[in-house]
Amino acid sequence: MVSTVMGLYLERAVAARGSQLYMSVQNSAVEDPSFNARNYITEKRGNHGLGMKRVAAVVDKYGGFLNLANEPGVFAAEVSLPL
Repeated sequence: MVSTVMGLYLERAVAARGSQLYMSVQNSAVEDPSFNARNYITEKRGNHGLGMKRVAAVVDKYGGFLNLANEPGVFAAEVSLPL
């Protein structure tokens, strides 16, 4: 499913593939994200910027797979968890 607002977009998909739950999210990014040796770094303040840390914690807890990628103007995340 793709949502578009003011030229920005969010594409998401969820599917069961064999014994795995697969989820992907791809969205437009105004700025390229900052990254250090372990994590993406947010410029957001308050209760923002915790989403990827929480996703990574769930993936670790349940033995899943997390793939993060970014290209100019695009951020993508793929998650696979055992069912």
